[in-house]
Amino acid sequence: MGIYVIFAALFAIASGLLAGFHVYFMKGKSRSVEAKSILLLLSVWVLLVGLYGYPGVSISVFLLFALLIPEILVYYYLRSAGKFGLILAFLLVYGALEVSTTQGFQHYIVLPFAIGTLVGFFPEYLKRSTTRARDNKKVEVKRDYVQITFGIIIIAAFGLGGALGFLIAFALILLGYSVNAFALGRPKSAVSDFLGSFERDADFYGSGAMFLAIGTMLVIGIVTGLRFVEFAMVVLFFSDSAATIFGIKFGRTKLYYNKGKTVAGTLAFVLVSCIFGYGLLGYAGIALGIALGIAESLKLRHVDDNILLSVLLGAFYLAGL
Repeated sequence: MGIYVIFAALFAIASGLLAGFHVYFMKGKSRSVEAKSILLLLSVWVLLVGLYGYPGVSISVFLLFALLIPEILVYYYLRSAGKFGLILAFLLVYGALEVSTTQGFQHYIVLPFAIGTLVGFFPEYLKRSTTRARDNKKVEVKRDYVQITFGIIIIAAFGLGGALGFLIAFALILLGYSVNAFALGRPKSAVSDFLGSFERDADFYGSGAMFLAIGTMLVIGIVTGLRFVEFAMVVLFFSDSAATIFGIKFGRTKLYYNKGKTVAGTLAFVLVSCIFGYGLLGYAGIALGIALGIAESLKLRHVDDNILLSVLLGAFYLAGL
């Protein structure tokens, strides 16, 4: 166990140095955003230590994943699919060992992995994204059908119960990372062409899938109750997709406070959330479905719906709702 602690601590220190090195050489707006993100990340870490009372080894592991992930994501995800895949394989093996030894897989690995990924990806997303062009409705619907399909697979994994279900769900997300990285590193491959057919013209390649993966991991890292996790997956994979599909097909009336969303889409989101919410959580699920539907309909600049919904789901769970 002593070697394990030293190994984790050394990686934590190295990742911190990499984070500082990366910020130092960034230019313009992204540098400022990255620096602020790392400060926010450290603040969250301090808060979590206070709430959960992490022992020394867990602090090291948390720092390892929360600070190393921004750098490997920005560097390897955008430059070397092969190396990125090896790193993800390491994370999966590490997670399996954590499950079998300390049962701290969710809080010690998945949560910091999600936070670290968000910290590393968001500044790059701001830098590379362009002004949103007119969305292709056929592409939107295709994306959402794929999202629903993947959601069914994720929920089925959770249906296995216990730590194994969480680990399988995490492995599926890492697999998605690897495929996306492969496509990005080989733009002329058949995989890249296939995945590119699901992308909006104005979006940074893979941004939609990345934010959905990050949101899913945020929920997995915070929520331990199986029924609440299943409800959260329904919201992220089914309700959000239903809102887009119904909004495109029947959304003639726009919301007066957000012209980018439709009444039909918002009602579809709330209806799906409330039906599944009642089945999984009772009347509390209906209340959560309505609250999340209102939040999803708001117009928030630079805030992805998947991240907003995941943070709210985690907050509601911690609040005991």
